This record gives sequence, C-alpha cells and structure tokens, in this order.
Amino acid sequence: MKCRELDVLLCEYLDDALDAEQRREVEEHLLGCPDCREARDEADFALSALRSAPLVEPPPQLIADIIHDTIGVGAGALAPAGGGLLGFLRPIFNPFLEPRFVMGMAMTVVSFSMLTYHGQRAFESWQQPHEPSPVIEMAETAGVQAEGAWRRVADMVAAARDFYELQTGSGGLEPGSPEAAPQEDR
Repeated sequence: MKCRELDVLLCEYLDDALDAEQRREVEEHLLGCPDCREARDEADFALSALRSAPLVEPPPQLIADIIHDTIGVGAGALAPAGGGLLGFLRPIFNPFLEPRFVMGMAMTVVSFSMLTYHGQRAFESWQQPHEPSPVIEMAETAGVQAEGAWRRVADMVAAARDFYELQTGSGGLEPGSPEAAPQEDR
C-alpha cells in the first residue's frame, strides 16, 4: 500500500468501517511508515478531542435570526411594530427579494439578451448580399448529381422492363391489343 492510498482510507480506518483485508493492509503499512503513523496519531487525537467536546445548544433567538435573514419566514412577525410604509411594503416585496427569484430573473434577462444579440446578427447577415457558402454549393452539386443518378436508375428500370417483356413475350399482353403497341417515349 502506498501513502496516498492510506490517506484515502485513514478516516474509514479510524471509524472501523474497513473490511478485514483492507484493515490488515493499512495496519501493515502503518508498521513500516513513520509519516503515516504520525498522520494517524494526529487524526486520532483530533477525533478524540471532538468526541470529548461538550454539545452546545444554540440560543433560540440565533436560530430565529438565521431563518429570518436567509429565507424570510415570519418577516411580518419579526418586523418592528409600527414599521410605517416600510413595514407595510415588506410583505408585498419580500418574495421578489428571494435569491432564487433574483437569480431566475437574472438568467432570464441574460437568455433574452443573448437571443436578441444572435438573432440580430443572423438577421443582418441574412439581409446582406453575399456569396453562397461552400455548404450551399456542395448541396447544389449533390442535387445535380442526385438528379443524374435518378435518371440513370430510371433508364435501368426501363431497360429491365423492356428486357423482361422481350423474354416473356411482350409482357403478358396479347399481340393485337392496343397496350402491346410499342411506346415511343420509353
């Protein structure tokens, strides 16, 4: 085991959360590495100091002040009595001062400004006469090539139909019928 691997497993080792094989590897490494033993001793001392510290109960007013300052619960109850116009308007505008609302509005403004900026640039480039882009030229060339390929396929189908008709004896039509008459536009 390397020292950096032990650093990752040290907290779990001190909390007895490792399986037997990992615990054995950590203990073998600790026997041979004085630096890691020192790190283990320091972490063990810190944990024992934390465990021996007394629990402190925060005062109720501190909790109320934190709740009031962060999420604004009970703003009307905690506002000074007779707050005048400010005391009257606070409940009305309080939701608009929430961090989530402010951040959402800021993101909305940024989004609309980006859309406006890029939309304006696209409209300006669309209005200005310019030479066709290479992509458009490639598409036009591909269209011409596709049209030529389509004609070749249609010619091959017509040739195959003619060949079939010759092999089967006019395609199953009787020789005297008007449908059996040769077509000039093939």
